[in-house]
Amino acid sequence: MNKLLLIGLIVPLIIGGIVLSDTIFGTLANISYNITSSNHEYYTIPANINLGNLTAGMKGNYTANAEMNLQTSGNYTFMLNNGALRGEFSNFTVILKFANYTIILTKEHHQSDKMYIPSGNYNISIQIFYQVSQHAHTASISNEPLLYVKEENS
Repeated sequence: MNKLLLIGLIVPLIIGGIVLSDTIFGTLANISYNITSSNHEYYTIPANINLGNLTAGMKGNYTANAEMNLQTSGNYTFMLNNGALRGEFSNFTVILKFANYTIILTKEHHQSDKMYIPSGNYNISIQIFYQVSQHAHTASISNEPLLYVKEENS
């Protein structure tokens, strides 16, 4: 009889425990991290550009600043990510200005020539001039890279 009583007490506890664990099961922790190598030849602090809500035919301009620190002198190329534009702009021109450099990138000419830049810290002024296509489709872009800098081998 003691066995029956014991089983009568244990079974509800086991079933209740399963139901309870199912009810309160959840995430205990989330993790995010970014590991960077100390061997990088350069680092950047990108500008965050938000053109807001746009409609077909709308045009405007936007100015932002970024920072680039080159640990060593070298040849670099600047590129506009046409994929971020999704073909929805009839005009998209970016002008980068820093030190004695002026770089103009467009959706038609989206990559600069390779240029020699001495080591140093550069504050980069970014000017954007745009016009949304008259035939633009509904699109939503969020935190997609727009401009790249790439170190080129001599």
